[in-house]
Amino acid sequence: GIGLYLYEIQVAAAYQDAKIGSSLMELLHDICRQAAMPKVLLTVFKQNARAMAFYTKKLQYQIDEISP
Repeated sequence: GIGLYLYEIQVAAAYQDAKIGSSLMELLHDICRQAAMPKVLLTVFKQNARAMAFYTKKLQYQIDEISP
């Protein structure tokens, strides 16, 4: 099945510990479930350590084997 590609999401630094990103991603996952989309795809710059940790550790996203 097809998935949803998250093109861009940004949370201002002053609000990054306010659970806004987590809430937005939860909403996105709810929308995907309701639309029967099996996965969410996104791109994160590897040098953005905070974002990488958010997606891979907190949200349990996996890095695709064809990741550049």
